[in-house]
Amino acid sequence: MRDTVGTVYLLHFDRWLGVPGKGGARHYMGWARAGCLEERLKRHRQARTPVGVLRELHRRGGDFVLARTWPGETPEDEKRRKRNGHISALCPVCRGRWPEPEEG
Repeated sequence: MRDTVGTVYLLHFDRWLGVPGKGGARHYMGWARAGCLEERLKRHRQARTPVGVLRELHRRGGDFVLARTWPGETPEDEKRRKRNGHISALCPVCRGRWPEPEEG
């Protein structure tokens, strides 16, 4: 599975999770098999997920947006991105580059 191609994705939380001075989270980065991203996000939204930080987000009444995707990547690519850190620098929401909704 290490070289299975899919999509690395970045979720941006609508609130910071954590304790001041003790760390926390504002993002979650994950990987989904090709063609399975929508189902994975649906599980995350319904709190049917083994991901502790997302369960905590739901417990606190929070939500998330899909901030960015990297199609054509492997689980190893996800791990590399996480190891590099600075996830907020990869997030268009945090960088103020979130596209404005189109007026209809």
